[in-house]
Amino acid sequence: LFCKKEKSLYATLNLFEGDMNLRANCWYPESEEQQIRALLISLSTSQTGSNSAVLISHRTQPKKSPPTYIRKNEFTEVFQ
Repeated sequence: LFCKKEKSLYATLNLFEGDMNLRANCWYPESEEQQIRALLISLSTSQTGSNSAVLISHRTQPKKSPPTYIRKNEFTEVFQ
């Protein structure tokens, strides 16, 4: 089942041509937003070609509640 999903996902992504954009929604900790932006910028500038990634944050109230996020430390690392 996993392989079928992966294959269909890549088949769909291969249909993109030219200057098309791909949008993905994700959750991330607000405290790590600047680190994520810096990482995306550094990866976009280090790659050759026209690939780039941008983080656009929407500060609207989400339809679903965000997932529980517990930062790892030496105690919780064993359980994750």
